[in-house]
Amino acid sequence: MKTKIMYWVIIAFLVYSVSAVDEGIKTACVYETNGPHIKLVKAADLNNDGIPEIFAGSSNGVVYNLKLKDCEDQWTATWQFIGIEDEITDLQVMDFDRDGEKDVLVTSLDRDRYLYVLGLDTTVKYKPKEALDSISSMDVGDFDGDGVNEILLAGKHGKIYLLEQIESSWNLKLGIKWTAELDNPAYYVKAVDIDSDPEMEIIALTNDQRKKATLYVLNSKGKTEWSYEIDKGVYQANDYSISISDIDNNGGKEILVAAYDNKLIVLNNQGNEMWNYKTERLVSSVRAKDLDNDGRKEIIFSSYPKLYVVDSDGVKKWDSEIDSTILSIETADLNKDNIKEIITGSVKSIQVFGSDGENLTGWMYTILEKQKEINARMIAVGDFDSDGSLEIASGFGWQEAQLDHNYDQGELRVFDVDIRAGSTTTTSITTTTLKSTTSTIKITTTTLLKPVPSTIPATTTTQAEEGGGMDMMLLLIIGGVLLILLVLAVVAVVVFLKLRSGKKEEKPPAEPPASS
Repeated sequence: MKTKIMYWVIIAFLVYSVSAVDEGIKTACVYETNGPHIKLVKAADLNNDGIPEIFAGSSNGVVYNLKLKDCEDQWTATWQFIGIEDEITDLQVMDFDRDGEKDVLVTSLDRDRYLYVLGLDTTVKYKPKEALDSISSMDVGDFDGDGVNEILLAGKHGKIYLLEQIESSWNLKLGIKWTAELDNPAYYVKAVDIDSDPEMEIIALTNDQRKKATLYVLNSKGKTEWSYEIDKGVYQANDYSISISDIDNNGGKEILVAAYDNKLIVLNNQGNEMWNYKTERLVSSVRAKDLDNDGRKEIIFSSYPKLYVVDSDGVKKWDSEIDSTILSIETADLNKDNIKEIITGSVKSIQVFGSDGENLTGWMYTILEKQKEINARMIAVGDFDSDGSLEIASGFGWQEAQLDHNYDQGELRVFDVDIRAGSTTTTSITTTTLKSTTSTIKITTTTLLKPVPSTIPATTTTQAEEGGGMDMMLLLIIGGVLLILLVLAVVAVVVFLKLRSGKKEEKPPAEPPASS
């Protein structure tokens, strides 16, 4: 009886241990690309059914559209568009030609197929007839207020292009309205009214690795109003390098830049530096959001080994330890407490922080065979299955060492998030990887590693990863050792109980017959 009780105690303990590890962030669905890295992830409701779809762009020019409700063991895309031969760099969903149905606009590094406009059923409404440039960034909207949408493109040739619609009785036609020439390859463009006048300004960013970056503000005709040079440039040169927001509630918008030169720079709408925040290492990403709904923006930025939150004057509110350089930052109210959480994507991990800096939960790769670029470059948040709770979608890419060759692998993961209001759950870790086209999850040995330094491709002009996660790895190793000792102790107890039980049941030897 005691033996059975001990068995049940051991089983209950192990079940509890496993469930405790899985709390927080759990993988709800995985889509494998069978090769290409996932470089871009966006959420948008294409068919106006009230449920956002997930859009992903790969390193080899494939655009995927996925619905979480279709997620099964073999999750397949609702549709794929295969017509581009280089990395997908940007994607927007809107009714571009105002025909009553939403379109998907896609840019890429393929200079011959740099821009596509796709209809609801992936019908090609527009594709280029001749080569132009490798496009890194796009913005779409009615920038001049004439009721017709335009497209802004940032190109690797150091140019900003404004494309306008040309009247046509048949297919959608676009023409170049103007071109602005800048000093270096352009990686970011966005039209924003930063000074509360009747016209939009166009903000563009160029970057020359570790030398300099230049922030440009252009008028609606493509002429430079002012520019600001950033020594040593920026780390990623993408949407996470810049945040444009009215942080001081004065009616104008400020521009925040994550600089390679170990600081966050804040400029006013005239191009003058308001203040900067110095860090020990490069600043990799930045966002300005009102986290606690008090009407004032908090500024969230990362510089390994810390995530910082400061107020509009640059006064630190808190910082929190991070395991590696953060590449993407988003905010959302995940637990419905009217306070936004901070979601970060970095090398090997997704983490969620409370508005007070508590690391609420996290997910991390710890797989030995994965090499290079295991990162979450972009994340999207939405209620993808219409269950009333938000999910996190993120794209990953890496190389796997197999025999004498490294093979590219990529996947899109969707995470369920379970964070209770006021929760202070510590980081949880899962260690699954996928290695088949049928998206069957294979559990892999949980070898604990320091994140492998990675280099982002030239399209984001990212320098070598600066840091690993020594504190995190030390905790994981200690946890692993304790778990092994626990298992050995359990085995010893079971063996002891079996031996003891065997001795009790052993019969004494028969007495020899009495001699006559």
